[in-house]
Amino acid sequence: MIELKKGSLTLFFGTGDFKQKDFNVIETLCKESKVDLFKLPETNRHPKNQRKYALLIARLINQEITCAVITHSDYFVKEINILIMLNGSSKHAEKVRKQYNYDLEVLLPADKVKAYVICNGKFFPCEVNSELGIEAVSFDDVINEMNRIQEAILFGD
Repeated sequence: MIELKKGSLTLFFGTGDFKQKDFNVIETLCKESKVDLFKLPETNRHPKNQRKYALLIARLINQEITCAVITHSDYFVKEINILIMLNGSSKHAEKVRKQYNYDLEVLLPADKVKAYVICNGKFFPCEVNSELGIEAVSFDDVINEMNRIQEAILFGD
């Protein structure tokens, strides 16, 4: 069951096969729960601005505003991952946070983020933890394949 907790982010993403009924299910859930829904915030945005949008959503979450996001954007999801991981216990987190100028107000506790992959009309929950962020294989598989193709072109098999 999909849970929309107060002051949390619920993220819905997939491999590009969202159907209108998937949108309808999420919209109805958000409307009934009185939750702000951001649909495809990456649309017509440069990757840099997609990352900024993720920072905006993080600020809202940290002000106890409950949000849901539907996205196809790897940039958006990866930025949310960074914000979760920077809030974790990695021995490098503080150094990286300062090096890349992340404000403390945007860091996200893992327990404030829920994530679901939408595939063939079904919602599959993702593991979210402070060490790895959102474990989202749907994006990683595609990116890894593209990296292998590029490496094969450049360096051969």
